[in-house]
Amino acid sequence: MPTPSIFETSNCSHYPLIRLSLIAPFLERLKSLGISTGKSLKQLGLTSDMAENPDVFVHSEVFYGLMNELARAAQDPFLGLHVAEDMGLDSWPVLAISLETSRTVGDDRISFECDV
Repeated sequence: MPTPSIFETSNCSHYPLIRLSLIAPFLERLKSLGISTGKSLKQLGLTSDMAENPDVFVHSEVFYGLMNELARAAQDPFLGLHVAEDMGLDSWPVLAISLETSRTVGDDRISFECDV
C-alpha cells in the first residue's frame, strides 16, 4: 500500500479526511489483548504519536486501511463490531461534544461531521 498523505489541520472542510485519533478504541482493544499495534501503524506510514494527536487527519482510505490491518493483527474480522459493543457511545468524545453543543438535530449532525 502506498504511503498515505497526512494532513494536519483543524478545519472540518477537508472532506473526506478523518481525525486519526478516532482510531484509539481499536488501538486500545489490541493493546488489551497483548497485541502490538506498531507494525499495523508503520505499514501505513503512521506512528502512535500521530494516532494520539487530535490535529492529524488522514484520508478515509488510510483510516479504513488501518482498521483492516488492526483486524488482521487481532485475527478478528469483526473487530469493529466488538469495539463498538464495548463502547458507551454517549461517552465517546466526538458524540458527547456534538450533543452538548447542539440545539437542533441539524446542529448535532454538522458538529458531529466537523469533529470527526
